[in-house]
Amino acid sequence: MKIYKSLFKEQEEDVKLEDVKLIDKLLVWFKNNPYPQDHNGLHKFADSIGIEADVLETYVYAILSCFICGGNFNSSGMKENDFDSEEIKMGIKVEMEHLDKNNTNPVVQRICNIMAKRIALDHLTESSVYYTELKKMESSFEK
Repeated sequence: MKIYKSLFKEQEEDVKLEDVKLIDKLLVWFKNNPYPQDHNGLHKFADSIGIEADVLETYVYAILSCFICGGNFNSSGMKENDFDSEEIKMGIKVEMEHLDKNNTNPVVQRICNIMAKRIALDHLTESSVYYTELKKMESSFEK
């Protein structure tokens, strides 16, 4: 597959994911620059660290792909309807703690919901009553 650089220059080889330290820099940058715009944000960051924007974008895609394509649920062959819908709802509510749940933008809210469900399905793959058991465990701490 061919990928294209900015200014429509053809690149013959895929970008190899070899720079582990770049991931750390990228995560720190995202934490300090939430919801960036390409040319005003991520591309300037790429320039500031001396790499092509499309190379940096490949690392962003890799981070997203690790989450979307990985996990217990994806490798299990199970389907969402294999789980109790109430357990899924409980899971989504619990897993929202990891996300930008207070952001009022409807697109961000949808992304958070998808990610929370994704995490919940991974846990439910481990145990179909994961969130029922979690609730019991957490209530025992309150006593």
